[in-house]
Amino acid sequence: RKDDIVENMVRRLLSYAAGRRLTYRDRFAVEALVDRTRASQYGMRDIIVSICQSDTFRHASPKKEK
Repeated sequence: RKDDIVENMVRRLLSYAAGRRLTYRDRFAVEALVDRTRASQYGMRDIIVSICQSDTFRHASPKKEK
């Protein structure tokens, strides 16, 4: 059950960080982030750092200003 909660949190934070909805192709990135945070005992700081270091976040296209 803990993995489900962490996966949901990672999905929401990654979606917010990338500035877009996650797609089916992002499932591998989410799985990798959950695996990485599992190894560090699900620390919130580790989740955030992992998201910031992820390719999904680093290659997110900037939002267009209106």
